[in-house]
Amino acid sequence: IENPKEIWLADLGNQIAVENQETGKLMILGEVQVAEPCDEFSHFVTQSQDERLPAGKLKETLQFLRKGRRGFLFVLAKGQEDGSVRPGDKVYVVN
Repeated sequence: IENPKEIWLADLGNQIAVENQETGKLMILGEVQVAEPCDEFSHFVTQSQDERLPAGKLKETLQFLRKGRRGFLFVLAKGQEDGSVRPGDKVYVVN
């Protein structure tokens, strides 16, 4: 999601709504969780897929990506139809 500032777990409330740019239909997502970084993602971000990061650099990268910097996981709210999120869709915090 493109945003001029970093987004943290506390910024997201209990749910978010994603508005489909083509239909205007809202999809509600909840049960927000932090997507903790893993070894593989850390190598991807540092463009080091072909070689192992030194232990210190890997630790530094994992720590940097924590607390939501890597991203978040959501569950489709009860009663919602399956949907997808596409570039251009708008995202709203639902409190």
